Amino acid sequence: MLDTGTYTVKFMDGAKAEHAANTIATNMRTQCDTESNQFLLMKETIDHKLDGNAIKLADQFVCVNGRRSKQKTTKGWWSCIQWKGGTTTWEKLKDIKESNPIKDAEHAMANDIKKEPAFDCKGIRQEQWQQ
Repeated sequence: MLDTGTYTVKFMDGAKAEHAANTIATNMRTQCDTESNQFLLMKETIDHKLDGNAIKLADQFVCVNGRRSKQKTTKGWWSCIQWKGGTTTWEKLKDIKESNPIKDAEHAMANDIKKEPAFDCKGIRQEQWQQ
């Protein structure tokens, strides 16, 4: 709390600003509870896009050593996230799936893309997909 140094902070939109070390530390502390769990600042997934590297539904199965298996990858998928502060950013789907799988599943259901290889429901109970 006695650190008087300043740091250049680069924000997600590319903007840079000078902030005091105490301000940064206070901001980090206010985003955590007493058990150091970080608060989720994501409001919802509002859109998705593919960058050309995504596995297509027709190509989701591959043969490896004579065994047919399903590819489970989020490669090439991006999600447009609306944050609680009102801003939106495009994030890799893999990052969103890890941080908030329920919001990810809700978006997949609402947009009829739940059968795509990127939206494998592993880790989400089957009844959640059927709702």
